[in-house]
Amino acid sequence: MADFKYTYPLSDFPNNKYNLDTLGEEVRDASLSSTLNYIDGYDESVDLFFLTALTGSDPSTLYTVIVNHQGDQAADAEYIYITPKDISIDPSINLAVAAVDPSGLIVSDPNAILNYYGQNFQLDASTSLTTTSSTSPLTKVTMVTEDLPAGLYKITAGWMGSYTNDKNEAVFDATLNGTPLGVRTDVQYTGPKDGNTIMVFDRRFYENLSGVNTIALRYWSSNGLYSTTISDAYIELIRIH
Repeated sequence: MADFKYTYPLSDFPNNKYNLDTLGEEVRDASLSSTLNYIDGYDESVDLFFLTALTGSDPSTLYTVIVNHQGDQAADAEYIYITPKDISIDPSINLAVAAVDPSGLIVSDPNAILNYYGQNFQLDASTSLTTTSSTSPLTKVTMVTEDLPAGLYKITAGWMGSYTNDKNEAVFDATLNGTPLGVRTDVQYTGPKDGNTIMVFDRRFYENLSGVNTIALRYWSSNGLYSTTISDAYIELIRIH
């Protein structure tokens, strides 16, 4: 159903200006027989749209509202002015989910949905080339985390690795506080005889963490006769929930 439009030129307003919010309140307070739907304002005129046509004395009442409209912001409009001396913030409040209470204090918003993704980012790396024929794990990268708040974290371990003979497997793993991560905890890599193919590896783990933790990326040789190499190694930590 089409709305019923009533147009008034800017010259009808006593100060040659209008405020749509205030005008809308004044029209609704006039108790017209039809409901105001919305108002469109332009440089030279204002259009008021009603759900039904105005009847009886309504057009005259509406015109009276127009010619008495001062064009100012409504008197009960609420503004919040904050100056440095007015701010009182609890250090535990995450300002991304804060609200201003009636007294003007910044407080936690109990209805906010927290978004932790990207917090507590940490990166440790060792890009140099390292070679070993040890059958015991050697540590390439160690990350000691900050004191983490409880949450779900993504741990990413990445590196480039190779072997020097098909009779040897290059072995790699990642540990959390000394315990190997994953269901298949290590990566064992070999290939053609006398090959030295370099491969890029990337493992990701999702762990519930809190407090200080130690994460390590390790490497070693399966039989001690041939070498395992590792380079461009890193560990990345990021909170996701």
